[in-house]
Amino acid sequence: MALQERHKWMAANVSAAFNMMDQAGKVEDVLGEYNNLKKLNDFLEGKSKHKHIFIYYQRPDVPNDREELVDAKGDPKIMITTGEHEDMRIKSRAVYFLRNVPDQKVVKVDVSCDSDLLFGEMAATPLESLNTGLMDVFRPLVSNPGSVA
Repeated sequence: MALQERHKWMAANVSAAFNMMDQAGKVEDVLGEYNNLKKLNDFLEGKSKHKHIFIYYQRPDVPNDREELVDAKGDPKIMITTGEHEDMRIKSRAVYFLRNVPDQKVVKVDVSCDSDLLFGEMAATPLESLNTGLMDVFRPLVSNPGSVA
């Protein structure tokens, strides 16, 4: 199955987030692989129980002789996960897509971008990033009486 406009928009965001604009075609190819495209389509069609999906660009985890997860040898790979049941951990940063529609409602794939699907980036330390966003962005907004209309 060929990538639709929404998939291409997702691939462009992934490429930009991981500084891979010169490899945008490679990102599209990876997202278009059967298992990855199935995960993405299940997510977009509302068949997944999750309203989010994460994409990492990092070396996969492999267990060492003590069964501890360590980085595999080789180059980083694009990996897609819901964050559940897979043996993947965020090591540097991830991008995420968030469904902004009711459960089981299909996100249109023939439209590249609208408010039905949101995009964001997350650092390897998501709680610290959230705290920074709350304290440095939102707190000044809500504590300033002049910002409320």
